[in-house]
This record gives sequence, structure tokens and C-alpha cells, in this order.
Amino acid sequence: MNQIVFGNYILTRRVGTGGMAEVFLAKKLSSANTARPLALKKLLNRHKNDPETVRLLLNEARLMSCILHPNIIEVYDVGEIENTPYLVMEYIYGKDLYSVIKSVQNMGIQIPIDIIFYIMSEILEGLHIIHTARDNRGNELKIIHGDINPSNIFISFDGEVKIGDFGIAKSRFDPKSKEKNVIKGKISYLAPEQVLLKDFNQQIDIYDAGLVFYEMLTLKKAFDDSNDERLLNEILNKEIESIVYNNKEVDDALKRIILKAIHKEPKKR
Repeated sequence: MNQIVFGNYILTRRVGTGGMAEVFLAKKLSSANTARPLALKKLLNRHKNDPETVRLLLNEARLMSCILHPNIIEVYDVGEIENTPYLVMEYIYGKDLYSVIKSVQNMGIQIPIDIIFYIMSEILEGLHIIHTARDNRGNELKIIHGDINPSNIFISFDGEVKIGDFGIAKSRFDPKSKEKNVIKGKISYLAPEQVLLKDFNQQIDIYDAGLVFYEMLTLKKAFDDSNDERLLNEILNKEIESIVYNNKEVDDALKRIILKAIHKEPKKR
């Protein structure tokens, strides 16, 4: 694509498109020759006037701006240009974890165990920071990311590991945080309580982290996602012991960790 001027930014190329927004590699117009690269997320035209979609983007910006940590994508700006809401974040030169897993699958190799441990420790450090974040008055935010999966874990070529995409994250001060009867997030990574439309808390992020750990170790998803009906049934009914203990790639100590993380009862995670 040709470079596009968008307010105070130059959009150099599109790097991704989702259901509600598209993300561009961008630079600040005032210092385009020297400025560091940015990721600019703006709502698609069909969603830019939808109040709920705009609320989600602003909520994403608000929560991410409350957290400044090496394991969390940093937010620099949020606003509206040409009647289009947008969010500006740091750009990561690297790959998302989903792409990494796909690459090693295609090469027929495993991710080295020490690399898996490193990535997992960085993810968990980021989750700890998210879960214990406070506002500028010292109030606990009790943030739930709600969408921890390999596509939202970014690994830079320098070895940084960062959690991104707070698009469906919730906090105690979100007026919609008690919204029920709506499933959000990638179906493959929904916890049982989400499938059942029950109240949920930060334990769903622990559950998702357990699934990500399992996926890195085995290069397979824990549940059959060939169709949604089978997937939801497995999330609710498949014995988690059969998921873990049928895999020779995982040693017993790691199996116990995964079993605890993906326990169907949140209080036992």
C-alpha cells in the first residue's frame, strides 16, 4: 500500500486486520525520518460509529495505560481522527507466539524446553502485573485480560515477550464488567465457566496460560477445534487428565502444573 497520512501519523503498511479493527505500522508525522515505529490500531469503517465497539477500544487504551511493564505492550496515544477512533502502541519487531508454534510445526521440530520455560515465565510475570495493577489512587483494578492465547503473545527478535490486545479485558470499574450471556474471546481458549456463561474472575487467565503452556510443549491444542459444537463439549466434559497424560512429550512434573492450571474448577487452579 502507499503511505497514508492519518492525522499526525504516517501509515506505512497494514500489518493485521481483525473483526473490528485494522493495525498499521506507523510513524509520527512530525519526526517521520527519526521516530521509532509504532503500531496504530483503528476501527474499521463499519464499526467506527458503533458505541459498543468504540467503548471496547477506549477501555483497551485505558487499561493498558494503567500498566507500564516490559511484559506488556505500551500505549502511547488514543483519540479520534477523521471520525475514526484509534489507539497507538509500541511496535514489536518479531513474531506472535502463534506464528512461532506454526513455524516449528512445519519444520518438524520441538520448541527447546528452556525457551518454553523462558516464554512462560515472562507471560506469567506479565499476568501478575495485570492482575495486581492499581489506578493512580491506589485502588485495585482487578483486571481480567480474558484473551490470553498465542496470537496475543508477542516475541521480539531481541527476546522480549509481551502481552497485547486488551480488547475484551475487564476491570472492577468497567460498567460492563458484569455483562452476562455473551461469550467473548477465542473459543479454543474459553474456560468452562465462560462457556457456561457463569461469573468468572482472573482465574480464566491462569486457565488460558495453562493451555498456552501445553500447546508450546506438545505443539497441539488441548481440545479438538474442528467444529465449535465438539470444541465446546470437550471444554466442558473432556477429562483433563486424558489431555495431559496421553502425551509423552510432557514429563510428570510439568503435567501436574498444567493439570492445576486448566482445572475445570476455578478455585482449584
